[in-house]
This record gives sequence, C-alpha cells and structure tokens, in this order.
Amino acid sequence: MVTIIIPLRLGGRFIVGNAVFIINDVAYQKMFTDEISQERNMYIFSGKTVISAKRAINIPDEVILKEILETEDSIIRDIVLQDGSKYILFAQRGKLLNLCYVSVIPHETVQMQTARSRLAFSLFLLMLSVPCGLLTVYFANRHVKPIREIQKSIGGDITAEDGFSAIKKGIETLKGENKALHTRLDESMGVCRADFVKRFVKCRFPARRQAVDTASALGMDIDMAFYCISITSALPPEKRALEHLNSTLNYKSGVTGYGTEIFDHEQYLFILFANERNKLESWLDNAKAFLSSLDNEAVMAVSNIHVDFSEATNAYLEASTAYDNRFVMGDENILRFSDVSSAAKDIEPFTENYLEGFRRALYAGDAKALHDRINELFRILKTKKFSLFAFRIIYNEIVSMLLNKYLSYGDVSENSIRYYDIFELSRCRKVSDLTEILQQLCNDILRREEQNMPNENPVIGRITDYIRENYTDPGLSIGTIAEIYGMSAAALSQKYKEQTGRYPSEYLMLLRMEKAKELLSKTDMSIQEIGTSVGYYDASSFIRRFKQHMGMTPAKYRMLVKNASTK
Repeated sequence: MVTIIIPLRLGGRFIVGNAVFIINDVAYQKMFTDEISQERNMYIFSGKTVISAKRAINIPDEVILKEILETEDSIIRDIVLQDGSKYILFAQRGKLLNLCYVSVIPHETVQMQTARSRLAFSLFLLMLSVPCGLLTVYFANRHVKPIREIQKSIGGDITAEDGFSAIKKGIETLKGENKALHTRLDESMGVCRADFVKRFVKCRFPARRQAVDTASALGMDIDMAFYCISITSALPPEKRALEHLNSTLNYKSGVTGYGTEIFDHEQYLFILFANERNKLESWLDNAKAFLSSLDNEAVMAVSNIHVDFSEATNAYLEASTAYDNRFVMGDENILRFSDVSSAAKDIEPFTENYLEGFRRALYAGDAKALHDRINELFRILKTKKFSLFAFRIIYNEIVSMLLNKYLSYGDVSENSIRYYDIFELSRCRKVSDLTEILQQLCNDILRREEQNMPNENPVIGRITDYIRENYTDPGLSIGTIAEIYGMSAAALSQKYKEQTGRYPSEYLMLLRMEKAKELLSKTDMSIQEIGTSVGYYDASSFIRRFKQHMGMTPAKYRMLVKNASTK
C-alpha cells in the first residue's frame, strides 16, 4: 500500500489539518503507465527525495536529481550517460507540495515515434492525392471540348498543346482589331462633326473661343455673328435630303451649317451660322422649298436667331417647341418659334430667384427640403399657367446647375449621366416627366455628396443639432453659436463650410424658410406671427428674407399655394 499525506491550508497560509490517501500498490503503479510501449523511467521527487518511481532503464537517481535541482519550472533536456547512451528528460514542477514530476525516454524512442508520425501523414497525403487526381482528370476532360471549340472559332491551332495560350492570343487579336476599328471611327470626320454638334447644343464649351477652335480643328467654320437651330423631319434615305442640304451650306450662300440625325426622334438637327440675318432667312426658305418638293408633309422648325453660343440649349428647345406645334400650325410653311405663343415672358426673374433658393436647399443636403422645392415649383408653375416650353426652359436652367455640381466630382464623367440630356428633355410631354428627371438627379447628387464628404467632425454635428433645435429663437446667431463652442464666428463658418458644403447661416435660414412655408400653407396665422414663430423679431425682416429666398412675398406665396390646392 502507498500512503500519501497532503496538508490542508487555510487561505494558503495556515495549516488546519492533513488529508491522507491510502492507495493500492498495483493501482498506484498503473498511474505511471503510458500509451507508448517503449521503455521509460518515471519519477516523483520532493526536494532531493524520490517519493515514487518506475524504473525501466538503469539510470542512477543522482543523475536525474542533478538535472532537476536547479530548475524552477518545466524543462526538456538531452542527457548523455558515461556509456554514450542518449536520453530526453522531461520535468514539470507541481503547484502543490513542491513536487517535481520527471520522465526519461531513450532518444531513439522519440525518433522512432516521430518517424512513424511522418510515415502516417505521408500515407494519408498519398491516399488523398488519388481521388484528387481522378477529379482533376474528370473536370479537365469535361472542359477540353469547349476549349477546342473556342480555339477553333478564333482561328487557333487545334493541335497546339496549350489551348489557353491560343485562346489568349486570339482574344488579343480581336481586341486589337476592335481598337483599330474604334480608332478609324473616331478619326472619321463625319462622326467627329456630329459629336461636335451635339456637344454644342448641350453647351459643353464654357467659352466661345473654345467652341470656335474645336470646330476649326474639324474643318468647321462657326465664327460668325448669328446662328439658329433648325429641326426637320427625317426623310427616306433614297431621297438624299440630308446630302443635298449639306451641299447648299457653303461660302457662296453665306451660310455654313452642320447637322446630325437624331435617330430616336426621326429628325435632322442643323446648326446654321451666318454674318447676316437675311442670309439665314433666305437659306431656310430655300431649304423648306426643297424638302417640300421631296415630300409635301416634310416639317421644318426653326428657333429664334441668337448671338451668344451659351444660348444654344435654349435655341434647341425653341426649335423643338416649334416642331411640337406642327399639328396646330400645319407643315406648309416653316414653323418659327417666334410664331408660337409661349406664356413665358415673365419666367426670367422668377427663374433667377428660384434658382438661388434651390441652390441653398441643394447645399443644405436635406433631401426632403429639396424634393419639397421641386414639388413647390411644380405647383407654382401650374398656377401661373406656363407653357411646356416655359417648363423646359426653367428645368433646363435648374438641371444645368445640378449637373455642374454633379460633374464637379472628379470620378464622374459626362457619359455616365444618361438620365439627363437636352434631347431627352425635349421628348418630355408632361410636366410630371420633367419633375421625375429633377428628383432623380437630386437623389444622385445627394448620394454622391455623402460619398465625397470628408471625415465628420463631431463638433460640427453637434452644431448642426443645436441649430436645428433652436432655429426659432430670434436671438440665435452664428456669433452666439461660436461662443458656445469656444471658437470665433469666422472659424466656425469656415469649418462648417468645409464639412457640409454650406455656411451655418445658410442652413439656419433654410430651416426658418421651410418652417415658414409650412405655416403659410397649413395655418391661418398672420405674417407677423409666422415671422416670430420662425425666429425673426419683426415682420419686415421676415418678409425681406422670405422674398430673398423665394422670389416672392409670404402673402403671395400663401395665395399661390392655396390657389393650387383648390384646383
């Protein structure tokens, strides 16, 4: 029997008793057994005393004791006896009773066990490689036929060992041919001139000189005093109408012009240039007579005569409006925009005031406020009974402003803006169609604004929340806010502008104006009461700010909104 006594401590300091364990000698020796069948020695030391041991190898206890006396933790160490035999010693200090557990294994036993493990792993890899190889062959055979077919279709050598190389070579050949084809198309003068016409109509040239120089490089002479835009109905190709009209545009007639076909509309678009107005009128009369001789139902619509190249978009809308009136005005004569009655004579001051307010709403980044302004425009213009042309002019001005904002992002190309185009705008037949274009563009700009916003400064966020919660306070000013957040008014305005794209004063006024419009449209409060409710000391200051923001007085806005709601 083996007796083991373990002292019991209280709090790890005071001995309060002993625990005695009496273990059968056979059971005790079984505790030293191991799954490795080779011989080994195992010991339990308490200081220099061997408490228990299982000795299968003749190694003096003094040798083991010498190796473990100086260690305070676990060790793994090689030992060599005088006869040259090598062993590996494993020792581990126990946490209780200062016991040390030791195992001594012959060196060749460890090497043998390692070799067995490596052999087993190698056999496993070998067995795994067989099904993997079979799967590889199976899938390779499945894809050989398609690869051969592709190789054959691109003209590769079917007998080539590397089918993928042949396919790659064929694709590179196709890419080269495609690139060469595009190069020839780009170099085609006709294609380049047609592209110039569309860009000119879209006002893609910031300065007149840039447009003139670009046209000159294409062999086009547009540096003349006057121009107009003409739209004609497309005639069958066999009548060669476009070819004949182009032949009459020369220095002899005093008129130069360049055109393109608008396939979606089945129309021809011409931009005509001359140094004399009467030359343009004369050419148009002759062109109409020629088209009528080919087809008595041929339509020709003409814009007003313009001087400023930046008005090319408006000129196109004028010609398009005249063309749209062909069912009312007939097609016997030239359809001139000057003969079309447009109730848009008073739209210019309205557009200028509205654009400024719209710009503030855009830079405020408030999607709801922005869409409210679009719907508000819809109601006001309907109340004023503007024509579809007036709508197109106003919307074109607004969309142009939005596009300038959209194109200011470096990673946006003009070709990516497919939902707005001046030719697409002319196809809109309902005011609701134009409203949808604006809302779509505004949504994309707001999303782009969020993507390009710099890392948010938490102070700016708190300032925004403070303005939103206190904008109805007449005493609220940028100076007051700056003092609360420990900075100067100039520094606050600059940081706020960098973070949000607008000044805090603009955001404050936008909140007040949006609330004022809500009260004007939904309540019967007086103008003075509304002004006080949105943060103004007196009615005159409120009226002045509202007119600056909306282009009309609060009373007139209330009347327009109520008239629109009753219709």
